[in-house]
Amino acid sequence: MIYIWNLLYFFLLIIVSPYYLFVKRAFVKGEYKISDKFGKNLHFPPKNGKRLWIHAVSLGEVNLSIPIVKALKEKGDFEILITSTTPTGLMVARKKLSDLCYVQPSPFDLIPSIENFFKKFDPDILILIEAEIWPTLLREAGRRNVPALLINTRFGRRTEILFKIFKPLSSKILNKIEKFLVQSEKTKNFLISLGIKERKITIAGSLKADLLLPDFNEDFFNKRREELNLSGKKIIVAGSTVEGEEIILLKALKKYGKKDIVMIIAPRHPERFLKVENIVKYYGFKYQKRSSFQKDDYEIFLLDTIGELPEFYAISDCSFVGGSLVKVGGHNFLEPIYYKKPVFFGPFMYNFKELYEIFTSNGGAKVVRNEKDLIEMFNSVGNETQRKMGMKGYEILSKIRGAKEKTVNEILSFLSK
Repeated sequence: MIYIWNLLYFFLLIIVSPYYLFVKRAFVKGEYKISDKFGKNLHFPPKNGKRLWIHAVSLGEVNLSIPIVKALKEKGDFEILITSTTPTGLMVARKKLSDLCYVQPSPFDLIPSIENFFKKFDPDILILIEAEIWPTLLREAGRRNVPALLINTRFGRRTEILFKIFKPLSSKILNKIEKFLVQSEKTKNFLISLGIKERKITIAGSLKADLLLPDFNEDFFNKRREELNLSGKKIIVAGSTVEGEEIILLKALKKYGKKDIVMIIAPRHPERFLKVENIVKYYGFKYQKRSSFQKDDYEIFLLDTIGELPEFYAISDCSFVGGSLVKVGGHNFLEPIYYKKPVFFGPFMYNFKELYEIFTSNGGAKVVRNEKDLIEMFNSVGNETQRKMGMKGYEILSKIRGAKEKTVNEILSFLSK
């Protein structure tokens, strides 16, 4: 079966490689060579203690791994390898973790690539995040008696459907994992329905709730608002927006009509910065870009940099979190909640269904479904109702934290065996 998977995977690589090479320019943006994905350029010093391999496929998983890596390094002198697939994930991992661990582009899920990584790094444990199930990677871990842990486990709607359709195959692959640290009882029950033994599953909660973000004081807020010519303005951040959402938001802002709001737009994917700029131009808004800011009046601020979004959530009055007005499944909305900001998102939040239900049912976040709802959101920016929602969201967040400690303790227990 693994050889059939490798043939299919290799065939898919051939099909999609022109897109990634020439359209997304993934290797250029990620500053690596295709040979890196085959494990050809790996160089590690002689092994000196326990080694952990954490596979964090994209930016979201990299951000989740940062507090885990820092907590583990405080517990022992472990050698840690972080691998990431996306250029943005690699960029952030290099920026925030390169002084604590090795950072490499993730290998192709092909036997030669995976064998090279295992042979050269020789990990004692493999840690996967959320729903990253790679058959060749798991097969090689099992062959070398390296325990695999799936932390912060959750499955999107499509993944659950596929696992149910191919239940015998998915059960066989999932059973190669030694331990599942799941976010909810629902995920636990789903795994049990696939034939996973209950002893392998622990409910740890969501790592997203254990945010590791910088704190800012009032002086910082005032100074940053002054620097960006935002004093006296109502600020709404539209964070992690995706294709189609900027048009919806800009149309609603145009109909809102007042000039008392500045909307900060932070596209999810850097390759869309120019396209979003052209959309803003088309709708006739005065705008500024973070990368070339000049202290003039503006209505739209395009955040065309990486890693600054939390800071802008912190100085905002209100936040909209993207990937939710179109069928993408939503993005992590806990960062603005950490800063006690009222949070809005669209109806398509199926990738965060447990957190979505917790916060919306308890008044800690609100769904906007159409243009009318967006205009109402603009009208209420900065009012008492929104401020109370921000405080309620923070109160809920404070109650559900603790997954990081459980996850680190579970990893340490495997390393001590």
